[in-house]
Amino acid sequence: PRSSLPRLTLPRAAYGFVLVTMALVSLTAGLFLYSRAGDLADQALDQAVRLRTQAAAAAYARAIHEDWSDLTYLAAEAGRGDLDRVRGLMDGMRGDGTRISWIGWAGTDGVVRTASDGLLDGADVSARPWFRNGLRGGFAGDVHEAVLLASLLPETETGEPPRFIDLALPVRTTEGEAAGVVAVHIDFDWATRFLSETADSLGLDLFLIGADGSVIAATTGERPTTAELQILRAARAGTATATRETWPDGNDYFATLLPQVGYDDL
Repeated sequence: PRSSLPRLTLPRAAYGFVLVTMALVSLTAGLFLYSRAGDLADQALDQAVRLRTQAAAAAYARAIHEDWSDLTYLAAEAGRGDLDRVRGLMDGMRGDGTRISWIGWAGTDGVVRTASDGLLDGADVSARPWFRNGLRGGFAGDVHEAVLLASLLPETETGEPPRFIDLALPVRTTEGEAAGVVAVHIDFDWATRFLSETADSLGLDLFLIGADGSVIAATTGERPTTAELQILRAARAGTATATRETWPDGNDYFATLLPQVGYDDL
């Protein structure tokens, strides 16, 4: 019996071969482009996180640098020795106290000569890190709980003791002789709020990490540990790092670590 199928001819075979080849090429190209599109998307997300993290760090440091600039001016004025003028400048810098908790000038003996609102006037601060380091040069210290001021300042909204970031500069007279240290305590609650506002504007979750890899502040309220995340372990090494890893909530995230945050001369 004759077949109902069309007879295979050389032209038909050639056309069939071309069509199959084109289908295979299209499929291969589609798979390649799909894979490549995923890689490109990952690269774009990684780059976006890097750039936005750098922007957040710059904004954070620039905000604190405003206080650093004011302190530089205050150190120069303190060197002139006019206590009343220095006290007035300190009270003006402190404002309502929501950002600056305390500003003071201690002599070379470590005794506070004058301070904002008279807090700690006459107190011995010679054992405080800001004083010891401030005598040698400019100092920006890690966040810490209030010590001498703990009983003099109101509790925070959370009921925890106040925490500060310390800035300190040496004071020298117009003749260049050492005249002590001026220091400012920045309220860490303000710093945390600034971090949250920056995170919202950039569409990120931001974490402030200590040199030991511990989370000091987080805009998410989470406190992952070095045992859970490689990027936190990298903080202890002090190297810039970018990762994509699974976080404790089970989701994958791109993350960037900046080991140092500074602006201009701070």
